[in-house]
Amino acid sequence: MHNHKKWIRLALTAALLCTLLATSAFAAKVTATANINVRKKANTSSRVLTVMKKGWTRTVIKTSKNGKWVKVKVNGKSGYVTKEYVKTASSSSNKKPAVSVSDMNIDLQTNYAGVPYRDKNGRPAGATIYSGGCCPTTVGNILRNLCGISQATTRNVCTLATQCGARYDGGTSVAPLLKAAKSKWGGFTYSYTTSDSEMLKHIKSGGMAVAHTTGGYSGPLSLFSNGGHFVGIMGTSGSRLVVADPYYYAGKWTGNSVRRACVTQTNVRGKIIVDRSAVGAACNYYYLVKRT
Repeated sequence: MHNHKKWIRLALTAALLCTLLATSAFAAKVTATANINVRKKANTSSRVLTVMKKGWTRTVIKTSKNGKWVKVKVNGKSGYVTKEYVKTASSSSNKKPAVSVSDMNIDLQTNYAGVPYRDKNGRPAGATIYSGGCCPTTVGNILRNLCGISQATTRNVCTLATQCGARYDGGTSVAPLLKAAKSKWGGFTYSYTTSDSEMLKHIKSGGMAVAHTTGGYSGPLSLFSNGGHFVGIMGTSGSRLVVADPYYYAGKWTGNSVRRACVTQTNVRGKIIVDRSAVGAACNYYYLVKRT
């Protein structure tokens, strides 16, 4: 009898674990259908912590006892939103599929001449997306094509970079920008590496990467730019890499011997096919982005 009770307890424990795992694997998400207040408690008189904007999607942490509120995390704060202004879906059904390499929509910083891109203090004076927006443009290209985040337009990501402090007088820092984008939109994780082999493994597994080069006027470093620059590594094409370079201009890829030897242009402005070894020689670090 003792052993019989023991086996019953073990069976119940196993069933509970299976239920918990299933709940985790198919965690519900909610998308705001309007701008809604995120409150500390599940009632309209509770303090407002932040706002979940229309179109934002968040994972449900828990549901209130009366079933009328769900707890979510927005802008780093956990609180309740009313179910009246959200729609629910399984975590696997509310994402757009990743875009294939052949169908990618690549935006360019050079599409935004005259559009300001400065830090919170308005510096550098006169800076535009055209002149300094390679980082946010690249981040936007990856988040839209890999993660299906349609809100991650070049303009929106540039605005986010300024708001979160990633934009500074002299450039843009990738890590705080990705952190802010993850908090705002979710749907991805990221990591840092200086390893070319780790980057390549990540790309082969279906991820994308924000790549940085210090640039140069000759030799391997001159592949993408004469100075500091960001490009997106979007996928593979045979034994080569598909790269989205946001700083496109006519004649760029025939401008020096390294580009002529290592780059094949496509019919999409900014999308090029590049030798793997050339990318590794030109870039000094990567932020690896993975869809979740």
